[in-house]
Amino acid sequence: MTPLPTKLKKAAEDAFHDNSLLLAISIEEREQAARWYEAFAAQSVGNRAELARLYNLERAAFLRGQVARIARSAPDFGREMGYRQPGDKA
Repeated sequence: MTPLPTKLKKAAEDAFHDNSLLLAISIEEREQAARWYEAFAAQSVGNRAELARLYNLERAAFLRGQVARIARSAPDFGREMGYRQPGDKA
């Protein structure tokens, strides 16, 4: 997988924390970043792979304007979505 350019990755991450910054990223750059997050989601492995996959797909949807906001982190996303895995504390 080709890495996302550092400047674009930082711009996307900044937008995840402040929605108003999304407008500073061109439509083409948002689409490039969205495709990267989708590819990254497909490579998720480990005991939290499903949560990571879903969170990265949500990031891609946010960059495309399909969702209005994104959780600040994967654990926050999991809590907001009511996501539980075996072994999670209630």
